[in-house]
Amino acid sequence: ILMTLMIYVTAVALGQMIADAGETNSQLMEEEPDLFKYYRDLPRTFITLFQAMTGGVDWNDLMVPLETKVSPMLSVFFVAYISFSVLAMMNVVTGIFVDSALASSKRDQDALVAQRIHE
Repeated sequence: ILMTLMIYVTAVALGQMIADAGETNSQLMEEEPDLFKYYRDLPRTFITLFQAMTGGVDWNDLMVPLETKVSPMLSVFFVAYISFSVLAMMNVVTGIFVDSALASSKRDQDALVAQRIHE
């Protein structure tokens, strides 16, 4: 849920920045096909950000249209998103799975010890 919320908030912010740039240049989406392909609406932006986080699309392919057609500062925004999502969020998710596996192993070990005591 936390990852979904983070992706959603980032998609809304990114979509708003692109919409603001579109106000000054009404042909923005036509001039850059990749911008339309990856960021045409909120659901597509959400999927694009998920793909960026999980390795489905190369980060550079997603960042270049933002940097060249919208604002060079969006590359900083995008790198911050990737850094946070990959380094922080994925480590939290991995930690949850490892903790669950360790707890399961401990329960199995306790059950085995109890079984041997009863023998």
